[in-house]
Amino acid sequence: MKRWTTSGGITIERLNTLRCNCYVIQCAGAVYLVDTSVVMERQSIERQLKKLGISGLDGIILTHVHTDHVGNAACFQKKFNCLVYVHAHERTALRDGCCPLPQGTLPFTKKVVSVAGALGLWTCFEPCRNVMAVENGQYIGPGLRVLHTPGHTKGSMSLILNEDIALVGDAIIHRNKQVYPPFANDERQVKNFLQKLLETNCQQFLPGHGAAAGRENILSALL
Repeated sequence: MKRWTTSGGITIERLNTLRCNCYVIQCAGAVYLVDTSVVMERQSIERQLKKLGISGLDGIILTHVHTDHVGNAACFQKKFNCLVYVHAHERTALRDGCCPLPQGTLPFTKKVVSVAGALGLWTCFEPCRNVMAVENGQYIGPGLRVLHTPGHTKGSMSLILNEDIALVGDAIIHRNKQVYPPFANDERQVKNFLQKLLETNCQQFLPGHGAAAGRENILSALL
């Protein structure tokens, strides 16, 4: 696990997961899990929460609704009796348990999407019923602000923590020094949301896949 602390004392722990990065935020006495990975990682996540001394969650926050991020949301919601927060544009998909595949932005990822679509992969998951829809600028907790960053999906959102660390979901994927997203339903918005991230005071950006990125990584993707 890797840990960050904001200037305002919010702590972020990145769990050791394979399919997507999951983060535990502790903020003003409340505990939130950001993204939940896939069913096969459920027991590992539960063990890591226990290791951190966490026996309950005050909420589950989903950066967007894709199967690799929401696979355990319904189960953990029942287990911990907590709300699930998602952007308003993603609420219907989360409640229906079905999401469209993202579109590829690169030749290889376009082929991946084509094959996955033909096989009917990565579109269904256990639905969540008790869903709290949030909007741009809304605060989920003290110092925890929602920033709508559409592009990867219509309702993709980032979480701005004390205005100095951002959890960005799949707005960026930081691998091999590159952060340009390999999947985006609306590629025209990619530069818009990258610019939005730079307009914050954040110095670190924690993605849904890959390592933490800095402002220089975002800038390079805009050139």
